[in-house]
Amino acid sequence: MELTAELVVSGLRVGGPAVSPDGRSVVFAARGVGDGAEERPEGLRWCGEPAELVFRVGGQLCAVGASGPARVLADLPEGVRWHLPLASGEVALAVPGLGGASRLSLLDPVSGVSRAVDLGDRHVAEAAQRPGGGPLAVLTWEGPGYDPGLLRPRLHLVELEGLAVRDLGPVAAGAEGLAWWRSGDRWRLAHLALTPPGLQAGMAVFDAEVPESGAIVEHVNRTAGMAACPLELVQVERGAPLVLVAAGLDTEVHRLGADGLTLLARHEARVERLAADGAGEVVAAVVSRADAPPDVCSGPVGGDLTRVSDSRPELRGIRWGERRRLSCVAVDGVELDGLLVLPPGKAEADGPFPMVVLPHGGPYDRHADGFALDWHPSAQWLAHAGFAALLPNPRGGSGRGHEFAAAVAGRAGHEELGDLLALLDHVVGLGVADPERVGIAGWSHGGYLAAWAVATTDRFAAALVGAGVSDWGRQGAEGEWGAFDAALACGEAEEHDPVARAGGIRVPVLVVHGAEDVNVPVSQAELLRDALVEHGVEHELVVYEGEGHVIEGVEQQVDLLERTREWFTRWLGVR
Repeated sequence: MELTAELVVSGLRVGGPAVSPDGRSVVFAARGVGDGAEERPEGLRWCGEPAELVFRVGGQLCAVGASGPARVLADLPEGVRWHLPLASGEVALAVPGLGGASRLSLLDPVSGVSRAVDLGDRHVAEAAQRPGGGPLAVLTWEGPGYDPGLLRPRLHLVELEGLAVRDLGPVAAGAEGLAWWRSGDRWRLAHLALTPPGLQAGMAVFDAEVPESGAIVEHVNRTAGMAACPLELVQVERGAPLVLVAAGLDTEVHRLGADGLTLLARHEARVERLAADGAGEVVAAVVSRADAPPDVCSGPVGGDLTRVSDSRPELRGIRWGERRRLSCVAVDGVELDGLLVLPPGKAEADGPFPMVVLPHGGPYDRHADGFALDWHPSAQWLAHAGFAALLPNPRGGSGRGHEFAAAVAGRAGHEELGDLLALLDHVVGLGVADPERVGIAGWSHGGYLAAWAVATTDRFAAALVGAGVSDWGRQGAEGEWGAFDAALACGEAEEHDPVARAGGIRVPVLVVHGAEDVNVPVSQAELLRDALVEHGVEHELVVYEGEGHVIEGVEQQVDLLERTREWFTRWLGVR
């Protein structure tokens, strides 16, 4: 069966699951490619007794019980950004306010009466109710944008009787994922945030006792020194929170306790959107494995997870390229990992192959041992065209702890590129890659690394730069992440910027971007194009009108996939 671009981008995509309080049911939403946002059920949350599911569809808040059918709780034409069902029967809503900031209100679906919570001009990012029907912990930002919003977040406590608000004080940048839990006779509140003081840092689990009055005194870093990175924090109604952790190529489930984290399970997969029952003993998540696309899986918290959805049955007839885990040591002794994907039906002994290196985005992300097929340049798509693919995990990424992530602060392109080349040397030494026919392709920060790699080395024969930064000074001033991007590159432009080093580019470059990208504005692609023209470099620029940082149009996704294969076939060749 042939793997076509249309097949890659078709089919269903599953959303995050919700586990019933008794652990007997798992519910999730699935959508087809191209479905309108107004048609998608969002924010699936169980509540009440007997339990029913509360969710949003467009401007409506809906509920459905085990016997159905769904009913509309409220019409909310102004829109809702998130909702949280409360033990009282009210629903906490984040609704659009002045200047784009979200405001918090509590809606009684029976009477239709809404109570506004006064948090000043703060943007309401999320909330969590203390188990047993207690007060709300609310996380707010200075404004609705990532910069300054995520730079100076604060916590608040809202008493549901009378809506009195108490300021609990500031938390570290990037805070998210509030989770209440009880230790002895004390209530504690945990959250995720960047490890201070930098903005290019590993995420950590912070935990604090909530005092009877006043602000929180101290947030304790429960993952300090951990050689892994927390991804998600899940509140449990009758127990301590669960923590989803990126651990190298794997994903782990831990439980938070007074002494830190306790490992419950390790999965050779990418695991996301973790949910749990009321006791924290049954979980569900979206799981992607090397030979299986993302699907909802469920099982005991400390055991294997079994697939409960079947989103892509049309892919069963495809023979996938063999995947191998890689490890090597960087020139300065740092341990590195990554993945190698071979053409279907081929073994390492059949090499050397033309190879495409695929650096991930972020940089605070990783290549987990999941399904390597997507709308952007991806390993299995290229493997089916006869290429081997290298998926490196250089410094700056997640999965190896805070120090590994923070190593690239102010040094974009330096340790990252050195680590990438160390892994490339490793696979060349294995006889898998033909060193004369190696390309590089990436999206977002991976696109930046592709541009930087061909500007500063002669190791690559062609490049694809997708939504990548080419001028860090302008990116920090114009991109939506602002100070977070500025933290990645300090010093002279020649030390970080592909446009400043474009005179060193000697190979063909395909530049691809969305016209409406606010994460990395399209001006970054235009600057790189202008530099390539100035230096007489073979190149193409493709701008997808109406698309943002993520390309969502089916026709555009198909075009990008086909261009990717054609580009590397033209410049690397497949024998």
